[in-house]
Amino acid sequence: DGERLPRIIERILDESPVMIHTIGFDIGMGHTLNQPGLTSYRTARNFSELTRGLGEVLAESDSFSTDGL
Repeated sequence: DGERLPRIIERILDESPVMIHTIGFDIGMGHTLNQPGLTSYRTARNFSELTRGLGEVLAESDSFSTDGL
């Protein structure tokens, strides 16, 4: 719901320690989750860019690997 999403994002960021990391797959920069200074948003136009973005976003996670993709 495009009207509710900005309020939900604001609430999550204001009321919790959750950080929002998003990869917009083939949708460009115009998504509601792209809120500079508040969310981490990357775009991916193809599988290779998606894999690279996932690796960057989850680089600190012990259980993530792009090897099996």
